Amino acid sequence: MNYKKGDTFGLECKFGEDLSIDLSDIQHNVKNREHLNSVIVTMTAPMIISSYSEVEKYNDNSEIFELFRHMRNACAHGNKFYFRGNQPSRPAKWKELIINHEIKGEENPLYGTTLLFNFISAGDIVYFLLDVQKHIDTINSD
Repeated sequence: MNYKKGDTFGLECKFGEDLSIDLSDIQHNVKNREHLNSVIVTMTAPMIISSYSEVEKYNDNSEIFELFRHMRNACAHGNKFYFRGNQPSRPAKWKELIINHEIKGEENPLYGTTLLFNFISAGDIVYFLLDVQKHIDTINSD
């Protein structure tokens, strides 16, 4: 469906005037994913950073936690991977996502590449976090 300028829907507001959203603007932004991707990164990066902070005490240096640590660092550095010195130092993996720990620093092929929309899809973050929680549950059950 193609929306025309002026095709709107309303949002009721309690703390200000009701809003009228132009559907053609939303459709344009979805087709031009650059803006939408920026919004998604803005929402997702803090979620990854705060989630890691919440569970860091369970970090057992497993592959999934090592990947989580690198993902958190990428989010904290503009959605890009940066490896210093001897990093990555341990195996980091979840499903098919792997960070090669044998290639260090700027030589690592992921160095300078984006996390979200390149290494992992934004939607997959939810599944990743669920698997991290399952991993934590197994640690706690031992």
